[in-house]
Amino acid sequence: MVRQWRGARLADLALNMIEIIDRNLYERSCDVRWWATDSAVVECLALATPETAAEHAALAVRVAWEEYETRLDYSPGSLEDLDGLIDSLRDEGLSGEEAAETLFVMGCYLGQVLVRGLGGRWAPTPRSALRDISPWPMVAVLRDGSTWDAIGKVFKRLELGDSEYLPAYFAAAAGRGHGGSVRE
Repeated sequence: MVRQWRGARLADLALNMIEIIDRNLYERSCDVRWWATDSAVVECLALATPETAAEHAALAVRVAWEEYETRLDYSPGSLEDLDGLIDSLRDEGLSGEEAAETLFVMGCYLGQVLVRGLGGRWAPTPRSALRDISPWPMVAVLRDGSTWDAIGKVFKRLELGDSEYLPAYFAAAAGRGHGGSVRE
């Protein structure tokens, strides 16, 4: 009797977990569809190219100062401040959709810190190792050939919190002495 009850309970729990995962995947796909139709996001992405990444990063510096009185100086240490800014957005209850433009320029800032600090360049995502993974128009490619989705990382930082700590992301990129590709 107890085994039968336990089996039924475990089956109910499994079905509940499947329902939660299914709902989360559906909501995520709705988020992506919304981004594709939001005029501000579409306009931002239309203007986003590897050649304009530094300009977008400069916008993040300006937003950090004007909105949060935080100075970003492109140093690896400034990623601690960037991480805190994203926590502020999270504390305000903003979603990736609601903060898309800000997160995009913050992602460009993170990528620019990688490019400047570790030697690299911005590259069009379709011509990178992340072409089938990253939805963003550009990624950072470092001197060692590793590819980093800095924009996607910032969105994940907002969504998932501390587990996506930006200074650790930089440290992981700095610690790679061989080629290959990494996403996140």
